[in-house]
Amino acid sequence: MLNPERSKLLNLLDLNKDIASAKGAWLTSTCGEVYLDFTSQYGAVPFGFNPDFLQQQLIEQVNTNAAVMVQPFFSQGAKELSDLLIEIAPEGLKYVTFACTGAEVVEAAIKLAKSGTNRKKILSTLNSFHGKTMGAALATGNAYYKEEFYSDNASFLHIPYDDLEALELALSGRKIAAFIVEPVQGEGGMIEPSPGYLQGCQALCAHYNTLFVVDEIQTGLGRTGELFVSLKEGITPDILLVGKALGGGMLPISACIANEKAWSTDFGLRHSSTFANNHLAAHMGIGTIKALREQHEILENVNNMGHYLREQLEKLVARYPEVYTGCSGRGLMQGLMLSPWRDPQSYVPCCVYEFGYAVAIVSSYLLNQNHILTVPTLNANNVLRIQPNYFVEQGMIDRFIEALNEVAEIIKQGQFVRLLRNAIGLTAPMPNQDLPPLRLPRQAPPEPTQDEPYRGRFAFFIHPTTEEEGVDGLCAEISQFSPEERERARTWMNECSSLSPIAVPAYHIPCFASDDGGYIDGWLIASFLSPRDMMRLNKAEKTKLLTGYIEQAKALGVDRIGLGAFTSVISRSGTLVADSGVDVTTGNSYTALTSTDAVRQIVHHSGRSLSTMQLGVVGALGSVGRLCLLDLAGECASINLIGNARNKDRLSTLKSLAGEMLLSLVNADKPNAIPILMRL
Repeated sequence: MLNPERSKLLNLLDLNKDIASAKGAWLTSTCGEVYLDFTSQYGAVPFGFNPDFLQQQLIEQVNTNAAVMVQPFFSQGAKELSDLLIEIAPEGLKYVTFACTGAEVVEAAIKLAKSGTNRKKILSTLNSFHGKTMGAALATGNAYYKEEFYSDNASFLHIPYDDLEALELALSGRKIAAFIVEPVQGEGGMIEPSPGYLQGCQALCAHYNTLFVVDEIQTGLGRTGELFVSLKEGITPDILLVGKALGGGMLPISACIANEKAWSTDFGLRHSSTFANNHLAAHMGIGTIKALREQHEILENVNNMGHYLREQLEKLVARYPEVYTGCSGRGLMQGLMLSPWRDPQSYVPCCVYEFGYAVAIVSSYLLNQNHILTVPTLNANNVLRIQPNYFVEQGMIDRFIEALNEVAEIIKQGQFVRLLRNAIGLTAPMPNQDLPPLRLPRQAPPEPTQDEPYRGRFAFFIHPTTEEEGVDGLCAEISQFSPEERERARTWMNECSSLSPIAVPAYHIPCFASDDGGYIDGWLIASFLSPRDMMRLNKAEKTKLLTGYIEQAKALGVDRIGLGAFTSVISRSGTLVADSGVDVTTGNSYTALTSTDAVRQIVHHSGRSLSTMQLGVVGALGSVGRLCLLDLAGECASINLIGNARNKDRLSTLKSLAGEMLLSLVNADKPNAIPILMRL
């Protein structure tokens, strides 16, 4: 099975399409649906899919029976491409190492730098992206891509992007082997640095004898309207990294190009790659470079359409400032920033934005409703990646902008239900679609005045207490869903919670008046996890969830935390977060756990052991009784659950509670059989 986790995520967002063929800017699914591509395989398809001139060259090379992979010899294509790269690269670059992917040439640059300088540390920027192999991931300025892999990152340092003072401070100790930087932070949100930044980086690296590595894997070979941003900016890196577009969208190939200062004999003797120097892939690189150098109209179109695209995006931002925060980028490498989602009727839109799903949900709408393929940037998940191919036409951009106008109107009117229904896979309109969206009456909290003293901020941790409650909170229009649609929505919420078992800020209350004068404000911090989901978490997962809640609260400047529903249970009435540095309050769980601690103390002082005793719980179906049961169950010899004899239906509910208790014991690694007696 191909990556089931990616399949789950694509299915969650209704982005999972089976593509049968592709040509130019168009993708055709196995169902015959045709989509306009505005992604270009993350920039790796410069000329559109299967360009005729590269297809023809590939066929010609195959028909010659060329020596494609002949290591330890160099293929003819690899030798020709290396000469061509040196010819077009900034001055002084003369040694070429080929690989298949961008991440591999980042790894090569790291090895080159360390072996050539006898220094251990690598410096890069926050929010950068350099690949997902171990070394490249460590250089990447986003913890998400490395924190779960127990990587030793002591020799990888990060500084803010576009900050020369921070760079000089980091280099001044003369312990940095190389500084790796992107001319435009692609996955960071298509961010351009200030004028003169790259020249300043080069000067500082030269002064402190640190190798200057420019990662043009995404910007290089035409994406910004130039062969290389380095040439446009007048910089001469010690190492230049090239990838993505080099293979013309046909075959994978990348290159690490170094100057005399950066080259290392040890690297040359010890570094190799089985699939590097591939003759066919090299010829795709040769064809790509020749097309860009000889057909001047290609880069001219990138510049013209890049300017037109940027103008239209800026107009869009000006028209919908409450929807789009801004746009950034260079050439046909643009990003559109989505404003935070806020819905007074539901915390779900805010949560999916904070989960990082909002842009993906917009991409899903564009794909399914407008037949346009887009995706978010990888680091900045509030930015829509816009990377059409170099032959994009004005009419295609106009169609794309029109679709973004449609999305903006939906968000501006607060009709998040239309975006959510699409993501859930509910393509049929609601029965009363033409009616205005349902809006429940509510009184807005008062705004504080300058004369009132501010007394602090609280946060309350929330989550759905049942699956039904979770579905009810999806949107105000949930009452208009059919039973089948409601069930689909329930499944979607469950999948969303399993893929994102985290807590995020969901709602802000700006003013609560105090009887003693002054006011406070507060935040609801939410997850989609139900009590059953929380009880199924293992100890490490519960700790991670609680840590997430606490970190969110601290980031909001909270003075006091209220533990709602089962957050108090999994934190043992707040005892597990008591040392968080923020005051914690709780409710029923405090009552329950102080009671169970009292039972333990009484038994201990009587000289007996709970392991030999029967536990009887009266009112086990109440919140306090239920918590007492779950806390003490694994310590007793047997259990009696006692319910109300006047309600015969309670027996089945007691059985469900017994099952939940046994499941919690299994998850807590206490699978021993415990006799359970249920009485009314």
